[in-house]
Amino acid sequence: MSARANAAIVLAILAPSPVLAEPPFHGTAFLSPDIITPADPSGPTGVTYTGRGNRTIRDYRPADWISVNAYLFEARIGGRSIEFQVNPEFGSVNAARAEVDAYALALGRLPAVLLSRAEKVHVNAGDLGIPTRRSAGASA
Repeated sequence: MSARANAAIVLAILAPSPVLAEPPFHGTAFLSPDIITPADPSGPTGVTYTGRGNRTIRDYRPADWISVNAYLFEARIGGRSIEFQVNPEFGSVNAARAEVDAYALALGRLPAVLLSRAEKVHVNAGDLGIPTRRSAGASA
């Protein structure tokens, strides 16, 4: 057997099996769009408006942290209290509350283990071509 043939055999043995490259190992975040559906039970037990307050939130439009006088809400989800910090660009408590209600409902559908360290949620209107509830046809 030539040296070239030996090299090919070694490479074939060391190459990962094609099975390892298939889901769930690669791209598991895109496994199914139906992992969380409207039919799933939701756990929010209440949302309370707690006023306005200065918060530093992440905004992906400037890809930076920004300081805002946010609308603040406390949501009880899965036995936890999670603060929703809503960018004032929504213009009113009612518009901010509509966003919180929608996202709290979705968070409530997550397994408790995924919420075990959740403390706060930043909500921005979004405008970078990134799909948002509004661009998907949901009313605010």
